[in-house]
Amino acid sequence: MKRRGADPAWLAILLLLGASQLLAAQSPSEATDPYHPSPRDTLDAVTYEGWKHFRLLCDRCHGEEARGTTFGPDLLPALRPDGAVPSLAAFIELMRTGRCDKGMPTAEMLGLAPEHFDGLYRYLHGRSTGQLSGGRPARREP
Repeated sequence: MKRRGADPAWLAILLLLGASQLLAAQSPSEATDPYHPSPRDTLDAVTYEGWKHFRLLCDRCHGEEARGTTFGPDLLPALRPDGAVPSLAAFIELMRTGRCDKGMPTAEMLGLAPEHFDGLYRYLHGRSTGQLSGGRPARREP
């Protein structure tokens, strides 16, 4: 006696074909991964290294986007031209001496070498002036 109804193998093939057509019809913005958004900025190598050092050493207190946490302050107002750290020289001095009275260790205590100060400053200054967005940037190829 012959079975009536659709063959399961054919149903599986039809489902796979339908799924592939549905995926092909999606625009790139619909198919993005919400947990890994595309970078909003493309940085030169020095500034990108500054972002990496910020994420490695500073964001635990100052937040992923340098906007502050309950533990550390928002850094962006301080790095504006009218802020408490308006220049690279002032930033380097702050990194060398820290702010022990407020709980910020020196760069040496954090393990940050002086050759990384420039990139870190460029990243944070770009964030403070609005030239750079928050989130993960991309690195510009040389």
